Amino acid sequence: MKSAPKGMDSEFELIISSVLHHDNATRRAAEQAFNRIKTEHPEFLMTQLMSLLLSSSDELVLSLIHISEPTRLGMI
Repeated sequence: MKSAPKGMDSEFELIISSVLHHDNATRRAAEQAFNRIKTEHPEFLMTQLMSLLLSSSDELVLSLIHISEPTRLGMI
């Protein structure tokens, strides 16, 4: 397992919230970052999603963390 790049954990919530951004370029960049993390660091992704689920009060962020993602990844 590759370790996540330094500082990625502090940027993760911003990436998640940017997935719903009204600007297409911002949203596309966030989706690409999310997909890169999902491919290169799946364990980190699951840890961060669970952490956000437990700690975030941002309803938009929480709406993106759906049980289907961990299930689809075969982690539940």
